[in-house]
Amino acid sequence: MNELLYVAIGFAVGSFVWVPVLRFLQRELVYYRTELATAQDRLVHAHLEDRALIPPRPVETEPPKPLPPELAETVAEWESPEARQAMETKLRTMYFDRGWGVQAILKSLENEHP
Repeated sequence: MNELLYVAIGFAVGSFVWVPVLRFLQRELVYYRTELATAQDRLVHAHLEDRALIPPRPVETEPPKPLPPELAETVAEWESPEARQAMETKLRTMYFDRGWGVQAILKSLENEHP
């Protein structure tokens, strides 16, 4: 009998605490939904009147994978930034896209620049 009384008291206390919280959250949810609808309407109407440009959502890109140390040293040998960028692009294509090994890339570079 005592367990049933404890459950009833717990339910009563819980309902006194949670009912106001749930009502508050419901009011906040309604408020933010109306604010969102208003903001979207303003943006759409401004866009239709050619007064606003809606930028596309940013695309998340992952940072490029680092080159192996031997290939990074090869890139560092070049003096100008343009040459470094071109060499890094070439090495990335050979290593990541074509699947060449480090030794094969270095051998290919030796054959190009004796």
